[in-house]
Amino acid sequence: MTTATTPELITLQLTAEQAVTVFAALQRANTICREKELAALNLHESDKVGPVTRAEAWETFRKWEQHENETVQVLELLSATGVELGFSAFTRF
Repeated sequence: MTTATTPELITLQLTAEQAVTVFAALQRANTICREKELAALNLHESDKVGPVTRAEAWETFRKWEQHENETVQVLELLSATGVELGFSAFTRF
């Protein structure tokens, strides 16, 4: 039996300052996702690990890739709101 789920739409009301803080936090989360992806990919590509570790590393890579895709979607939505995202949005964390 398969269960289908539908994503829920959540509406937030943020001040401009709060939106910049959320954007900055998501930027940092996105960077962490990429770092984790790279570590898993390096392990997957290593000739010093066995097939089980290689498979686990690939699964880990795919999970972090999904997290990165999710953060990018929200970052794009925040960028599309027209909130001024100055330099501080990229350097807070």
